[in-house]
Amino acid sequence: MRASVAFAAALASHPTLTGLSLTDVDSDSGFATLALAFQQNKSLTTLDVVLDKLALTTEINDGIRCLISTNSVEQLGVHNSNTEERTLDLSGVLCGNETLKGLRLQNMKPDDDSGMSLSEGTVRDLCHLLRTNQNVLEIGLGNVEFRTGEVELIALAATGHTSLECLILVDTNNSGHELSLFDAKAIGSMLGNTPTLKKFTLTSFDCDADHICIIFNGLKSKNSKLEQLTLRYMDMFGNDCASFLADILETNGTIAHLNLGGNEIGDEGAQALARMLQRNSTIEHVDLKRNEFGPKRNKCNRRHAAPPKLNKDIALGWHPNW
Repeated sequence: MRASVAFAAALASHPTLTGLSLTDVDSDSGFATLALAFQQNKSLTTLDVVLDKLALTTEINDGIRCLISTNSVEQLGVHNSNTEERTLDLSGVLCGNETLKGLRLQNMKPDDDSGMSLSEGTVRDLCHLLRTNQNVLEIGLGNVEFRTGEVELIALAATGHTSLECLILVDTNNSGHELSLFDAKAIGSMLGNTPTLKKFTLTSFDCDADHICIIFNGLKSKNSKLEQLTLRYMDMFGNDCASFLADILETNGTIAHLNLGGNEIGDEGAQALARMLQRNSTIEHVDLKRNEFGPKRNKCNRRHAAPPKLNKDIALGWHPNW
């Protein structure tokens, strides 16, 4: 480990080195050494931190913030799989940042009920980043423990953004966090008033069916240019939401990829989606894995999903590597 850290530290002064991936660093002191060395680089545009062995300690958080603040980082990824200390603190380095274009923060163990936690300062500064930096293209928050009101704040900050193309919000499995009416209204408004947004993912939230339909109402707006829509494992989705969405998508002219896996959609909802696919001319791919239509639970018969002559790519049934 000492040799690899020393080698990386020597590279830090390289004048044309623009990308850094920190993976499998096995000590806080080693990470701190690397962070300190690359502080002097000042040319990094891509930073990817993968924490498999280390927890998000104060020392690790300090190192990540130093790397961001002393370089012109455009792409930032922090991936954590340690469940002991899981709070990422980027407060102070996102607010006022004018270079960041892509941000991916995620827990790498999706089957773990304890996901990554973002400090309150990180969420506050992320919202400020969205409001003030119109160069941001992508925000991805995967298996994150969202607190009450944070989804609403992020959606409101993203609404009307002039360059944001992708927003991914994935809650921690079985967190019990409920998507409120205010969250749903903010997301619906964002979908209807952010023409640059091409890809939106919302996964693993508890949510009333009425709230999900409020989100879908945003797709009716002429300003909605969404091309990929993913809503998976949304509690209370079922047939009613599938039918409501099908009605909206019959005349939608932008969405090409639709993923509704794990939403307890039954025969009625599947038939509504099938009728929609006969009329919709833009959807190319539909993913309906882990739903409940067909002759047996969780095993879907292609005849129940869409007419066989449709020129669509349709994924059905149970997928063990979901």
